[in-house]
Amino acid sequence: MCCATSTLKSLNAYGIQPDLVAVMERAKVIHEWIAETEDDEYLKKIKLFSVNHTYPPVGDFFSDWGIALKSYDSGTFIWRELLSDYEDSTLDIAPNSGTNTALSFICDMGFKQIYLFGIDLGYHDPEHHHSRKSAYYKDGGNKDTKRFSPGRARRPANYGGHVFTDGIFDSSRILLERRISMHRNINIYNCSDGVKIGGSKPLKPSKLALDVAIPDKVAVTDKIFEVMFPKRLEVGLEGAEKIIGTVQEEMLALCDKLSSMMDADVEEMSDVLTIFEEQYKTLKFGEFSIKDLMPVLFGGSLMTLQHQTMCVVNFLTEHEVECVTFWEEAKNNLNNYFDMVRDKVKNEMYTLDYYTLKIFGEVEPDDAAKDAG
Repeated sequence: MCCATSTLKSLNAYGIQPDLVAVMERAKVIHEWIAETEDDEYLKKIKLFSVNHTYPPVGDFFSDWGIALKSYDSGTFIWRELLSDYEDSTLDIAPNSGTNTALSFICDMGFKQIYLFGIDLGYHDPEHHHSRKSAYYKDGGNKDTKRFSPGRARRPANYGGHVFTDGIFDSSRILLERRISMHRNINIYNCSDGVKIGGSKPLKPSKLALDVAIPDKVAVTDKIFEVMFPKRLEVGLEGAEKIIGTVQEEMLALCDKLSSMMDADVEEMSDVLTIFEEQYKTLKFGEFSIKDLMPVLFGGSLMTLQHQTMCVVNFLTEHEVECVTFWEEAKNNLNNYFDMVRDKVKNEMYTLDYYTLKIFGEVEPDDAAKDAG
C-alpha cells in the first residue's frame, strides 16, 4: 500500500498502515504535515520514496528513503555532474502531487494490478473536500482554508454524476491519465468516490475480490528498494560547492551577455524578434559546464518576459515610433530582471525564495508581495 503525505494523519487515525509514502513537493511545510501524525512508531514502519529536491529532514521520519532524480530538474543536472559514474534511478515524474509521483514509481516498478483508493481529485460537497481527520482540517473538523480552498469546476464522477474540482486536482487527473496511457498492459482500478480518471476502470470497494495470497510486505518493499535504489551514497559538500560555484560564475556571465544583446539597434518589430532569437540560441546552445542546465534555470522567466514583450510589439506593428519607444521600456524591464538574477546569484544562492518562506510562515505575505513587485 502506497500513499501521499497528506493522508498519513487520517490513515493513522483509522488504523490503516501504509507500506510506502510518496513525496514530490520541495517545501518544508511537508515536514510539518507529517509531524502532525504524532506517531513515530507508525511512521517508522513506512518506507519513503521521493524525488531529489525533497526537504531533507522529511526522510528522518521513515525507516528507509529511496530518492529518484526528477527528469529535467536543475538539481538533477547538478547531481549527475557530481556523480557522473553513478547509475541512478531517474523517473519521468509528472509534477503536481504525491499521487502522480506514486503512480509513476509503481508503474516503473512493473506492477500489473493497481488499485486507487481515495484518489478523489474532487468532492461532492466543497465543504467536505478531504477526510476530516486529515491535515486539511483543524481540530474539530473545521476546514483550514490556508491549506486548501476548494474550486467549483465540475467533472464527471467515477460512479456517475459529477464532482467539483479545482485547477490543481484537475491537472493532476490529466497527468494521471497521460501516465496510464503509457502503460497499456497494466490494469488500474479506480475504487475512489471522486472524479473519473480516464484509462482506469471504476470499481466499488464492496466489489473488490483479491484472489491472491498476501505476501510478506516487508520482504517485498525491501526487495523493491534493493532493485530501484541499489546504492546508498554519502556525498560531501566540497564537490557540490565547487560545481555550484562554477554555475554561479556562468550565470553572472550569461546575464551580462544576454543583456548586452539588447543594445543592438531596433528600428522595427523584426529587430526585437532577432534579439530574442539570439538570446534563446545562447541559452540553448551555449557552452556551459553542465549541458541543458541554463535553459532550465532561465527559460521560464525569460521566455515569459519575451512573450509579454512580443505581444505588445505585435500590437504596435504598424506604429514603428511607438514600437521603438515601447522597446526602450521593455528593455529596462528585462535589464531589471537580469540585475535581480545577478543579485540573487551573488548574495542569495543558498537561501530560500520568498514564496517558499511565505509557505513556511517565516515572512509576512505583504513582504513577499513587496519583494515580488
